[in-house]
Amino acid sequence: MPRVIVNSTPLILLASIDMLDLLARLYGKVTIPQAVFNEVTAKAGSASRALLSRPDWLMIERAPEMPVDYRRLISAKLHIGELEVMALALATGADSLVLDDNAARRTAKYFGLPVTGTLGLLLRAKERGIVPEVKPLVNALLANGFRVDDRVVGAVLELAHER
Repeated sequence: MPRVIVNSTPLILLASIDMLDLLARLYGKVTIPQAVFNEVTAKAGSASRALLSRPDWLMIERAPEMPVDYRRLISAKLHIGELEVMALALATGADSLVLDDNAARRTAKYFGLPVTGTLGLLLRAKERGIVPEVKPLVNALLANGFRVDDRVVGAVLELAHER
């Protein structure tokens, strides 16, 4: 089973379109750092309710402490959840990180960590026959406030053969 570590934005986005269980359907179990759990559950919403119900496919782990200078350097552009996703991945290994923020994705790639995003999850779900179409899900994400460049949406729909 692959080790997948997820940040808060993909959790919130998937919950907003009632597709949070897509993570379990794709990967069996997923891991989130404690900071991500805290961030998501601090606000009322569908993602908070889902995480507080402690689904059996969700593993919550403490990320190891990073050296202060190192943490200060990369925290200039990243949030604590993103830092902990990467710290956990670097310390324990991961087959994939699920991050949507561009600065976080670039930082993860710099460290050689494999990254996908929410749209990548939707593509993978279509490839595996879990969802029949990506376009309605992308449109639902956009309607719920997901901000992404139109060119990225176009490329995703092209890859999904839905353009």
